[in-house]
Amino acid sequence: MSDIRRRARLLTTALAAALVLASAAACGDDSGPKTYYGDERSMGNGQIRTYVTTDEDGHPTELGLRIQESALEGLPMPAAMPEGPPPASPGMAFPKEAEGTVVNHLTFWLGKFGAALE
Repeated sequence: MSDIRRRARLLTTALAAALVLASAAACGDDSGPKTYYGDERSMGNGQIRTYVTTDEDGHPTELGLRIQESALEGLPMPAAMPEGPPPASPGMAFPKEAEGTVVNHLTFWLGKFGAALE
């Protein structure tokens, strides 16, 4: 075998090994904070959904509602404000990873009270 072929084979082997190591490093450890999503619902021109973020041990550290910007567009507004607060939305469940917290669902209402929505 010629010296050039040996060097080419050695270089190819080294590159293949580097690729395997880089792939393994990219896959890496899956521990760390994670975000899980629950119910998703249409609102306005977009979507809203509940979420929970957990720490590396799987304990919930944050619960919330993600609102797409487009969900705040195209909302129906009544011609006249009704008496009292508007009805709350149907409950939205959090993902199962939120179990063990004091919160088991989320409701909200959007109305033209207080600060102007214009």
